[in-house]
Amino acid sequence: MLINEIFYSLQGEGVHMGKASIFIRLSRCNLRCSFCDTEFDSGTEMTIEELREAIAPYPGRRIIWTGGEPTLQLTEETVAYFKALGYHQAIETNGTRRPPAGLDYITCSPKKEAMQLLHRNFPDGVGEFRFPVGSPADLPPAVSELPPAGAYLLSPIFVGETQSEADKAAIELCVSYILEHPELPHGRICIGFTPDEEIGKGVDYFDVEAFGADFAFTVDGSREGELEYENFNAASARVVATGRSIHPGSAKGKMINAIEVIY
Repeated sequence: MLINEIFYSLQGEGVHMGKASIFIRLSRCNLRCSFCDTEFDSGTEMTIEELREAIAPYPGRRIIWTGGEPTLQLTEETVAYFKALGYHQAIETNGTRRPPAGLDYITCSPKKEAMQLLHRNFPDGVGEFRFPVGSPADLPPAVSELPPAGAYLLSPIFVGETQSEADKAAIELCVSYILEHPELPHGRICIGFTPDEEIGKGVDYFDVEAFGADFAFTVDGSREGELEYENFNAASARVVATGRSIHPGSAKGKMINAIEVIY
């Protein structure tokens, strides 16, 4: 197989966000998406044994086959080989091709080229659909028109030279879509944009009355039923503990850590 890169990191998206994973990026893709920031044409040819040796030092037992488009190279034989070694295997695919059998989890981010192929390629459904949204044309069809999934996620496309800037219009599209589809269960939705809370003064000018809520939190999460909440800022405090100096040679039973005085 032509391998673009291998790295060990935390899954940063979707239902399994935060789980330590071995990412194996396979070279080549059959699409050219305008928002894609991945270089996937180059790579190193590796045998299945060389691949096994390359990931052996990593402590995790979760493999994520990603790309490019991994279904161009990943085979049932390869999946079976790593399953026999005790690895949990997930794939991230654009939905244009049927993935090999034996995978433990499928994440599909379907592009427009795949929309008419989803029922053929995923007759048993997927773990999650993750729709990248940058324009109205990217919004998904009704859930009833899609194969079954454990989760249906909207992901606003990031923009900018480094593609690290949130596209406010894309976020508003995602919010509007949820509001316009009452069949998707959710509570009252209020969205506020503020500077990063870590600067310590990010909410100084936040208009709570106009926002229509008694409290506002930085809220995050990756799936229905999960809520990560924070109440944090970068405000700092300086505490000084005043004590007496003593030579270490005669300090036994007398010297204590300053932190013990403070706490």
